[in-house]
Amino acid sequence: MDQVRHWSSILWEDHCILHTLMKRITHYPRAFLGVTLVWPIVQPCSMMDVDPFSDEHRVPAGFLLLANALWTVIYDTVYAHQDLENNVKAGINSTAVLFQCLTKLLATVLKTVMVLLLVYTGELKGFTWAFFTDLGVTATALALMLMSVDLDKPSSSAWFFCWGFWCDGKVCYFM
Repeated sequence: MDQVRHWSSILWEDHCILHTLMKRITHYPRAFLGVTLVWPIVQPCSMMDVDPFSDEHRVPAGFLLLANALWTVIYDTVYAHQDLENNVKAGINSTAVLFQCLTKLLATVLKTVMVLLLVYTGELKGFTWAFFTDLGVTATALALMLMSVDLDKPSSSAWFFCWGFWCDGKVCYFM
């Protein structure tokens, strides 16, 4: 397990540094950021001598990590709409630049996949009704937020980013 902690730390630090560079070479720096932000989930597992990649945990852990990475792509893409015009002028790549008027469709598809991954995680690990109830409430709130956000108004994107943080945190709390 010490090897997992060691390599997790190194990979996380490298990803943090490389994320900034990704904006110059790909339209998907948010996906790279998603991997960066979910990787620390692995470290506490190794500290408790739990191998998240063992046969018992591999699938639900993978679903959980992917769901969290998708959430990062969703909220950071919406957030990036605050600077969309400037990013286009400066040549900075992002999913917001690539998808522009299709961002809400992209976010809706990713949110649906994210929720399904969390449902499967809950089923595989035998989570209680509290988790599924909270997941349903959170999924509904996120759908309403996606319908409400005005991507042409920076203050609306900031509002989504702020409240989206709390929605995601609430689901994690009930896990």
